[in-house]
Amino acid sequence: MITPQSGPATDAGAQPDAFTLSYAGFQPVEEGLRETLTSTGNGYLGTRGAAEWEESDGVHYPGT
Repeated sequence: MITPQSGPATDAGAQPDAFTLSYAGFQPVEEGLRETLTSTGNGYLGTRGAAEWEESDGVHYPGT
């Protein structure tokens, strides 16, 4: 769920609205999708958005 944190920007140089990305509950079958959707990359290097305390197993697949 993406929820806005502030109203629309009124100044020409103002930053766009901030948002929060949150997931409710834990469903092992959807964890791979969540890690993929929260990954970061720049075309040369990518990091999956896995929880930092998790190890690679049948549910989680952290990595760079």
